Amino acid sequence: IIEGKPLPEPLSYATKPEVGYLAPNFSIKTVEGKQVRLADYLGKVVIIDFWATWCPFCASQYNSLSRFGSMAKKDLVILSVNRAETKQAVQDFFKKLNRPENFLVGVDPSDTLFGHYNGTALPLLIFIDRDGVIRAIVDHEMTVQDIYDTALPLLRAMPACWQEGRGKTC
Repeated sequence: IIEGKPLPEPLSYATKPEVGYLAPNFSIKTVEGKQVRLADYLGKVVIIDFWATWCPFCASQYNSLSRFGSMAKKDLVILSVNRAETKQAVQDFFKKLNRPENFLVGVDPSDTLFGHYNGTALPLLIFIDRDGVIRAIVDHEMTVQDIYDTALPLLRAMPACWQEGRGKTC
């Protein structure tokens, strides 16, 4: 673990799709058929990436996310959520692409999660710290450097639940 200062406490321990609140939990099936929950990744930094195959900015951002994911395999999970497309369309999109093992691709055929996170534009990135708190919401394409600048403080920070004397556990 990279040592650093703790991040500020959440604004509230309520779940809400806004910066400073705990991220609403959800469950989604990956293109490989595995059921995953956001809560499964407490203790890791999570980037939720909402995208679609028809979105050119989403496609070009994939390379940036994949490169960043390769740099921080141990402490980072990228949960890429496809909006309202078939599993086959998503599999075809990724067929020729390499993705690191910490880059999970989920399919949301009913497109409920995007609205659940108040999405309005693609791509939409939600940066979540190790404690499950949303620290940034970005609704435009990001470069590798932009992703690095946003995620690095989260990767370096000590989770609040790991601070000595707090009586909390992850």
